[in-house]
Amino acid sequence: MIIPEIKRGVVRENPLLALGLGLCPALAVSTSLQKGVGLGCATMLVLVVCNGVLAVLKKTISPQIRIPVAVMVIAATVTVVDMLIKSFMPSLSDSLGIYVPLIAVNCIVLARCESVAFAQPVRKALLDGIVCGLGYLGALMVLSGAREILGSHTLWGLRVYPGASLVPAAALPFGGLMALAIILGLMRRLNPAHGGK
Repeated sequence: MIIPEIKRGVVRENPLLALGLGLCPALAVSTSLQKGVGLGCATMLVLVVCNGVLAVLKKTISPQIRIPVAVMVIAATVTVVDMLIKSFMPSLSDSLGIYVPLIAVNCIVLARCESVAFAQPVRKALLDGIVCGLGYLGALMVLSGAREILGSHTLWGLRVYPGASLVPAAALPFGGLMALAIILGLMRRLNPAHGGK
């Protein structure tokens, strides 16, 4: 049961690579692996907490106010996560900037809350938050790792190879779009379910 769920969240319904959700923050922070992991972990934590809370409360929430309640729960969770990052990892908070608070309006979180938290039992909602969060984190790690290696010849801040960067444009927004396009092309080529041959 767990393995198919992980495959679904990480591959088949990957928020970034399969569904195209969360593209703007992914492209903005994926210039280094540290920032990619930081944003991915923060997003996963918000997904898990919000899915769990809304799954517990779903029977007490009127259908007419379901979306406003979900938005309030998401905003409160993001605020707490942002405060925790600022308190315990101030350098990460500075490097991520506005993108942690913007998790509150990230399509991934609201889409999963609407489609899963209000429709599934608590255990399945929590599992969905974990696997979708892992999918987003994994996609961010691949994208940000590739961009950091190519654009600044480091990985996690450590020099990978000597000399100038291979592709300086990889650290620019254009480089992020090109790296994402290459990763999506490889996924479609390797996985027939995503349109490959």
